[in-house]
Amino acid sequence: MPKERSELTTRIKRYRRGVPAVILALAGLSVVLGLYGHGRITEEPDQPITFIVEEGLPYGISQQSVDAAAEGRALSREPFTMMVVERELEWSEYRNGELPEGVDVMLSVGARSRG
Repeated sequence: MPKERSELTTRIKRYRRGVPAVILALAGLSVVLGLYGHGRITEEPDQPITFIVEEGLPYGISQQSVDAAAEGRALSREPFTMMVVERELEWSEYRNGELPEGVDVMLSVGARSRG
């Protein structure tokens, strides 16, 4: 029994010696991740957003008016292209995200009621 007890005591001592090292390592990792996250959140967006506007949209929406409104204000952390359409989105576009080539986001202003 004394031999088993001494092995157990040795293991407990080793374990207790390792706990502060693990705590310090996790604290250091938390600091590094926190600094990285803070940097990502506080950085200013600098990439442009490209707009593709269909012809004949209602409410005075045109390529020129969208470009004028977005100039210097529509920025992102990553560049992307947004298409503005008048029609209702198709199911594959709405549900599955199947968009035309080169388009990342599609915005529908709704279909005009004809009548």
